[in-house]
Formats: sequence, C-alpha cells, structure tokens
Amino acid sequence: MTEVRKIHLANHFHAPKISGSVKWDGPGSSVAHFNAEYQQTYSDNHDSEDRTDPGGVDRHYDYTPHDRDHNYEIGGDFEFKLGPGRLKLIGLDRDDHERYREDVVFTYADGSPDTGGRYSSVNLSKEKVARAEYNWKMFGGDWQLSGESAFNSYDGVAHLYDLDPSGHFSETPFPGGTGGVTEDRFESILTLSLQRANNLTRQRVGGVEYSKISQTGSMGLTRTFWRPKGSASLAWTPQKSLNLSLKLARVVGQLSFGDFLAHADLDQGNGSAGNVNLVPPQSWELNFEAKRDLGKWGTTTLKLYGKWYQDYIDYIPLPGRVESRGNINKAT
Repeated sequence: MTEVRKIHLANHFHAPKISGSVKWDGPGSSVAHFNAEYQQTYSDNHDSEDRTDPGGVDRHYDYTPHDRDHNYEIGGDFEFKLGPGRLKLIGLDRDDHERYREDVVFTYADGSPDTGGRYSSVNLSKEKVARAEYNWKMFGGDWQLSGESAFNSYDGVAHLYDLDPSGHFSETPFPGGTGGVTEDRFESILTLSLQRANNLTRQRVGGVEYSKISQTGSMGLTRTFWRPKGSASLAWTPQKSLNLSLKLARVVGQLSFGDFLAHADLDQGNGSAGNVNLVPPQSWELNFEAKRDLGKWGTTTLKLYGKWYQDYIDYIPLPGRVESRGNINKAT
C-alpha cells in the first residue's frame, strides 16, 4: 500500500445556447439560407481529497478548475442560376472566447506550509470563410469548380503561479504560454462525377491548397505551404442488396493552433511545452466498404482501410515532466 485517498468530486456545467435559421426563396430559382447561434459555457469543478501516506505526512488536496466560454457562429449561402449551371456563395464567421483558471493546494497535517500553484489563460480564436461553388453538366458528367479562402487566428495569454509560504500566489515566468497564430488558407478544387451505368458511379477530385502560417511570441515564425489534394472513388451496386465502394484520397490535415503555445496541467503535475515548428499532416488514404442488406435481419458492413502519413502529429515526451505535439516523418 503506497497511498489511500478519499475523494469527493463536484462538477457543475451549463451550456445554454440560442440559434435560429431563415430560408428565402428569391427571384426565379434562387434560394438563400441564413443561420446564427450564440452559446455561453460555465464550468465549475472541485476535487477534494484526503490522502493518507503510510509512513509519511497526511495531506489534504484541493483542485478547482473554472472555465468560462462564449462563442458565436454566423453563416449563410445564396444559390442562383448562372449560365449553364448554378453558383452558390457561402460565408461563415466564427468567434470563441475562453477564460480558464485552475488552482491546486496541498494542506499538510503536520502544520507545514501549504504548497501548490495556479494556472490561468485567456484564449481567443476566430475563423472567417468565404467559399464559392459552381455546378454544371458537361460531357455526360456533373462538374463542380470550387474556391475557398479561410482566415484563422488564435491568441493566447497564460500565467503560472507558485503558492509561497505566506499563502499568496506568486507569478513565475511562463513566456511560452503567450503568443498568437494566424493562418491564411486558399484552395481550389475541380470535381467530376460520372454515371457509367445504372449501378456504377465514378468521381474524380483534384486541386491544390496554399496556406501561410504566422506565429508571434517568443519564437515568431512565418511559413508557407503548397499542398496537392484530391480523391478518386468508385461506387458499384452489383446486386440490389449489395453496395461496394472504393476511394483513394490525398488528404491535407489542419493544425490545432493551441498546440503552438505552452500549457500547464497542475492536477497531473505536467504540461505541454508548445511547438512553433508544427507542420500540417498529409496522408494517402485508401478505403473499401461493402454493405449488405440482410432483409429482416438488418444490414452488415465490412470496412477495410489503409493510411500512409507524412508529418503525422503525435505527443512527444520531453525532459522535465512536459510533452509537446510534434511531427513524425512517416506513419502507417
């Protein structure tokens, strides 16, 4: 026996949200949609523990994380006939503001001074997207040409404190926890769908993505990436009760900007060092699916897949009880 703990957990969470949508049938065959939502999140937790250490000093542990968040999302689209096809214009605006704090305090039965710490952060993330899709029929197939621009930003300010013998939280240097990241991303995609027979459909997708990622803070960097992306897929229905599909895709992943900055986890006694050199992952993905209709017995599905990654992102352990998100050259 190394330790006995008596634990009481109290978790309080509320996330009220209001949302709405409007549809407008415009002149001719034009149609528009508008939607919006706003949400607030309140989270207050308390972990209270009495810890008995055989041969050591008994102690009381208090862990109190608090989270406040409010976010909104506004989006819409407008579709209308243009030339031989139809054009759809799409827009999105998203904003998320989070305030977080956690305290850890140890109280000792022998009267020793309390020990512990505090971690607090304020994070603001924004995303704005403008997209256009043009669909038309030509050469026996369905065509779509799309273009998209996205502007993302993340700003974080974090503070770290130690509990001093007088019972006050004294701030310690934590420069890696403050900074910002912006991304300007553009892509263009051409899609062709062909119905070769009543039971056979092929689709080809090809395009390119360009992104510019800039990081501010202790190690500000600006990098640009050109990445091809697309897919080829085949869907076949040899029997009414059997559907087969095969898809090969070149996928470009996205980064979580919070991984660029350092974080602390006082409850676990570790943290993340942050990594400003992260690179978006890429992968070749092959997927096969067979779906069988068994009548009154329902359906059964078989899925086989393989994925081959470049710059795969995983957790990397580092000295000093910290870790960081980092890239691995290859993974399968």
